[in-house]
Amino acid sequence: PTDSREIATTLRKEAYDFKFDFGYDVPVDILAQRLGNQHQSFTQNAGMRIRAVITFLIGIDEEKGPQLYKIDPAGSVTGYSACFAGPKDQEGMNHLEKQMKQKPEPTKNESIQLTISALQHVLSADFKATDLEVGVVSSDNVEFQKLTAEQIEEHLNILHDRD
Repeated sequence: PTDSREIATTLRKEAYDFKFDFGYDVPVDILAQRLGNQHQSFTQNAGMRIRAVITFLIGIDEEKGPQLYKIDPAGSVTGYSACFAGPKDQEGMNHLEKQMKQKPEPTKNESIQLTISALQHVLSADFKATDLEVGVVSSDNVEFQKLTAEQIEEHLNILHDRD
């Protein structure tokens, strides 16, 4: 938790400083690159402890649209359309890639269902609505929204009917 808080504080400071210097909000790709550079510099100094957190930065750029970046503790910054992290991340990424090839630009609801189905596939489990927490940010509504159990249940029912 300490590393996560430190990263959040660093990102807030970077965003504030950028806006102060340039007069507009920092683009997500620049923020991701700055965090990656900082992480990478920690690997070069013997007195610095590497932060043990994989960071996802998600934002909606005015010019580029929705952006998703994954920054690992070594400082590698990678942009994705959909991403997975954890013990079975490669299996999850393979599932997401396969699904994204079939439907490269899913709707908001299709994206939610894709995410839930990827979790079900990787963990080989059927979920109840109370087992999941789903957060959504879209181009239409940039405010973070947490789905209710009823909304999650609707998506689970659609996935179940599809199978």
